[in-house]
Amino acid sequence: MKIKLMHFASIFLLSLFILTSCNKENPTDILDEVQELAITVDDMNDEVMLDAVFDEILNEIIEDEFFKSTGCPLKTVETPDSTRFPRVVTKDYGDGCETENGVFHSGVIIITYESNPKIPGSLRTVEFINYGRNENVINGQERIKFVGLTEEGYVHYSINGSINLLKPDSVEVKRVKHKERFKIAGIDTPERGDDEWLIEGRVKVYKSTGIHYLMKIVSPLHIVNSCDYLVSGSKFITVYQKAEELDTENGNEFGTILIDFGDGTCDNIATKSVNDGEPEEITLK
Repeated sequence: MKIKLMHFASIFLLSLFILTSCNKENPTDILDEVQELAITVDDMNDEVMLDAVFDEILNEIIEDEFFKSTGCPLKTVETPDSTRFPRVVTKDYGDGCETENGVFHSGVIIITYESNPKIPGSLRTVEFINYGRNENVINGQERIKFVGLTEEGYVHYSINGSINLLKPDSVEVKRVKHKERFKIAGIDTPERGDDEWLIEGRVKVYKSTGIHYLMKIVSPLHIVNSCDYLVSGSKFITVYQKAEELDTENGNEFGTILIDFGDGTCDNIATKSVNDGEPEEITLK
């Protein structure tokens, strides 16, 4: 595969030069295999990591969530003098420590609860200040709204925010998120192993490499906590060369990627279709 990629890289560069020289205003459908692979892998890895951060914050809604703690992280709680809310919970990992699940944390997470998080309509703001997770550094803010229960009895959260991610290879990524999450199983049990989620929404991604893309969830992504992989759902990625094109969403498309995670089976197989091409099977990490 590496030999094949190197062989086609020179052909791609020559083609790219000809296309951009002849028509700089219309660089459509020139997403090559190397760029597509990087986008596909990076997007899935970043989503998995940030969803894990979200899950950890969300699962702090337990009886002792507002108790202070020492050690790593150092957890402090600020409360108003006369009312229970808003409350500010600060988790300070300092220079870093490794938690039971083998993840190395550093930096600070501040969670501001504007009202009781178990009441529909309640909001909490999550601020990341040089929060390190393994070799990634996260800054930015998210607002989580507990919408309430759906007609089906699912627990509904709405998440909006902007996250700046500094990756180990020094690439900077800005992710502007608008998502809806629905807990569809494990609602009445304290264990997390039987939890299941459906995720809808979209994310705009700006990369310091000059490639930017819009990820839209086409059919809800299904997370089963007992499985290491997404079991179903699909997302469509539209790639742009300029940030302003992504902002307006009507610029020249650099290419498209459709990723389908299957029919509900717990396995590490998905398919991708690049530039409306034939589906190709891929193996998930």
